[in-house]
Amino acid sequence: MKKLGLYALALLLPPLAAVFLRRFRDALILSAFWLPAAALSSSALGGLGSLLALVAWVYALRMVWKHAGGSISAGIPKISLRGKPYKIKGGRGIAGGGIEVYGEQYYRDQLEELVPFVDEGYSKSVGFEAVLWAEPDNEYDKNAVMIQVDGVKIGYLPRDIARSWSKFILEAREAGYFCTGKVWIKAGTNQHFMAVDIPESPKSQKSVPWE
Repeated sequence: MKKLGLYALALLLPPLAAVFLRRFRDALILSAFWLPAAALSSSALGGLGSLLALVAWVYALRMVWKHAGGSISAGIPKISLRGKPYKIKGGRGIAGGGIEVYGEQYYRDQLEELVPFVDEGYSKSVGFEAVLWAEPDNEYDKNAVMIQVDGVKIGYLPRDIARSWSKFILEAREAGYFCTGKVWIKAGTNQHFMAVDIPESPKSQKSVPWE
C-alpha cells in the first residue's frame, strides 16, 4: 500500500507542476495519465502502468524545458537565405484583416514557442518579420508559399493567394532577393491565429529592383 501511495504521488507531480507553471492545458493532458496508470500499477498489467507513468514524466520534462527557454525547433533545419530582403508593400495592416496563414494545427509547438498560450479569457498578439518562401517542388501544390519566422516554418498562404504570389517570389529569388512581410500571431487559450500583412496579389509592387 505504501508503495502504491508513492507511485500515485509520483504520477501526481507532473500535473501539479503544470498547474504551478500555469500551463492548464498540459495539466489536463497529464491528469489523464494518472488514474489509468495508478489503477494498472496494482494489477497484472503493472508494466503498462509504468509505461504510462514514463510517458507522463517525459511530457512533463519537455514542458518544463520549454518553459525554461529550451527550443523545440533547435533540431529543425533552417532554410538558408541568400541575397537581399525585399519588403512586400501594399498590405492592409493587421486592422484590415491581413491574409490568413494556414497550418496552425501542424505547427502548434513552433507557434507556442514564439507566442505561448494565455489564460482563458485573454489573448495576445505579437508581430514578426516573416519570409515568404515559394516551394515549386511541393508535392501537394506547386504554387505553395511557405511562411517562416527565424528560419522555422509556421504555415502556408491560402492556395488561391499563393497562386498569385508564387511566380513573383521565385523571380525575386532568381534575382538575388527574398520576400518578407509582417506576420501577426495571436495566441488564445489553446489555439493560434496567424495573418500576414501583404496584398492579395503582387500587382501593387511597382518598380521592383530586379526589373
